[in-house]
Amino acid sequence: MKEITVDAMIENMNTVTAFVDDFLDQIACPMKSRIQINIVIDEIFGNICHYAYKDSVGAVTVRVESVSYTHLTLPTT
Repeated sequence: MKEITVDAMIENMNTVTAFVDDFLDQIACPMKSRIQINIVIDEIFGNICHYAYKDSVGAVTVRVESVSYTHLTLPTT
C-alpha cells in the first residue's frame, strides 16, 4: 500500500491524480478503469476541498493498493 497526504486544496488535485496514475502504471491498469478512477478522484477530492473544512484547510490522505479478487459463478441447472 502507498499513501500521500496533501492539504485539502483544489490546487493539489494534480498531485493526487499523478500519485494515483503512477500507481496505476505500476499495476498496468486498463485505460477504461484509469478514466473511471480519475473521475472518482475529481469528484471526491473536489468535494473534500470544497465542503469538508469550513473555514480552514485540512489534510487529505489518499491510499492506493492493488488487491486481487476471485469471482466465482455457479451455474444453476
